[in-house]
Amino acid sequence: MKIDGIEIPEYVITAWLTQIQYLQPDSLRLLAVGRPSLMQGFRPDSFKVAIIRDRLKSILNTSNELPIDIRDQLRNNGLATSLLIVFSERALQEIAEPIADFFGYEETVAALLLDDRQPVRAIGLLLIAKREGAEPTQTKEEAAVSIVSAVRPFLTHIQLLLQYQDHITLGTTSETAQATGSNATGVAKALPRAPRPRREAELVTVLRKKRQEANRLNKENSVLNSRLNASTTEATSTLISLAETRNQLASTLKELNELRTQFDAKVDDAIGKRLDSKLFPWLEPAEAIEQASHSLGVFAYQKGLTTNVVEGSLESEQIRVAETLLVRQRESDRRYGLRSALQAEGARCVSLLESLREAQRDSFRPLPELADGIKALEGRISKINEALGINPSEPVRASNNLLSIEAAIVQADSLEKLSALRQRLIASEPLGLLNDEELDQAYYLLGQATSIAYARAGVGRGWSVGREDLVDLPLYALQASLSQGDQCVLVVDGHNVLWKVPTLFRTEFEHGQPGAKARKVLEKALLGLSKRYPSLNIELWFDSNDAEDWTIAENFRVHFSGGRGANRADKQILAYLSHMKISGGGLVRSVATADMGIATIAQASEAFVITPHELAILLA
Repeated sequence: MKIDGIEIPEYVITAWLTQIQYLQPDSLRLLAVGRPSLMQGFRPDSFKVAIIRDRLKSILNTSNELPIDIRDQLRNNGLATSLLIVFSERALQEIAEPIADFFGYEETVAALLLDDRQPVRAIGLLLIAKREGAEPTQTKEEAAVSIVSAVRPFLTHIQLLLQYQDHITLGTTSETAQATGSNATGVAKALPRAPRPRREAELVTVLRKKRQEANRLNKENSVLNSRLNASTTEATSTLISLAETRNQLASTLKELNELRTQFDAKVDDAIGKRLDSKLFPWLEPAEAIEQASHSLGVFAYQKGLTTNVVEGSLESEQIRVAETLLVRQRESDRRYGLRSALQAEGARCVSLLESLREAQRDSFRPLPELADGIKALEGRISKINEALGINPSEPVRASNNLLSIEAAIVQADSLEKLSALRQRLIASEPLGLLNDEELDQAYYLLGQATSIAYARAGVGRGWSVGREDLVDLPLYALQASLSQGDQCVLVVDGHNVLWKVPTLFRTEFEHGQPGAKARKVLEKALLGLSKRYPSLNIELWFDSNDAEDWTIAENFRVHFSGGRGANRADKQILAYLSHMKISGGGLVRSVATADMGIATIAQASEAFVITPHELAILLA
């Protein structure tokens, strides 16, 4: 609330509210006449004093300025009318502070601000500014002395008037008038104020203490109200800050997800490049040896060498010729490059071309650049086929090396050598050195040789010792565990298997793509495997737009990943393997895939990784 445009403190309003509590019914009726809302809800002959006071307090609490009618009634019922109204503005300037010290700071300020004289209200506002938060400058005794000293002439004449009134009442008006005319000052001095009765003095003392306690409580209430307002403001500010913080958190999480996606893409790309850089140099010597062996056979045939010579009994002259040919061939390869490198690039281009086409087919709004990328890859594949002398209508395929593989398998006399041969066979798949039928035959021969070598290695040593030798031959380690009744789980990368084993599933493809028919054939084959091995839990995963789970048998379930884009099931497979590692206990875990990313992470989680061709052997 404001007085003369200046905000007043809460304790002034509190003092006025206290005065309203002591307004007489007549004063309340006068206010009700000017304010019909105070009588709202009453019968004409009814007048509820308590309700009228509460409504006046509500008006006072909600008003920006003190209403004139309420101000007049408050001024007529308090210190303002009983004391201050008789003093001039000049007198109040001198004694305002002593009056506040004697009668109470809040009551005095409230009375000054009720005065209809603007200079007097200014004195009250000045007193608020000077005394806000400060202690009284004088004790009550000192304040009383200051007030009496300032208004002593006034008090002298007031005492004469009172004495004169008493003499009139007692019938001694003439004597009093004579005494007054002769010596007014002497009469005033001769009539000291009569002492209060003891009971009245005690009551006045109690009243003063109660008033002091009320003043203290009013001050504490004002402080508490100020703290409450400050706390409310702080709480509102905190809620606003919390909302802003939540918005910032949502934005930060969105940026984090984007950065995580970019990071995963860069990690996958870096892993692919690192694997390529380690794989191709390792395969180059084998490619060079294979080409040198072929050249040596041609050279021997042209020179008319005998069969024994071709088989390895060449004389020293022919050995020197072969070494010379190898040196010349290496020089030529350094100049013109190897077919294997070009074949690897062709296989990489074909894989990327399939991914781009799948993304273009699957997207609602494919990027225009996808078409340009597809054309560029098709042009590069055409040039590679032309350099390799391959008919574009036929798939990229290297020369037949099955005989060399068979010879190497026959010569491998231990599980370690067979494991190394398996790694070389896996690494040669992207190069196209063997066609699909040859790969099936090579894995079949490798499986037979592994069974024989494992049987020899385990003789006399016990089952658990012999099984440790199969760590690097995961298909046969899985078979050995199943034969002992161990609890095993096999996770199958469905579409990857369908693409990599065309001899089993290509006839069921629809428009060159593995569809529902091919999936049904794979499900049927895995269902037979689950019946053959009750301790084997099979989890088959497919890429799909909609997420779904089927239970084919008690130990055979099919999962559809949901989502968009290529390789949608990869993350689901990796998450499932990680979960099985944490909660599987002694469960034997394995995954069937040719995907290098899944295979690398699966091996790091200590799971067996078998190729799709090895899975085909298990299904057969």
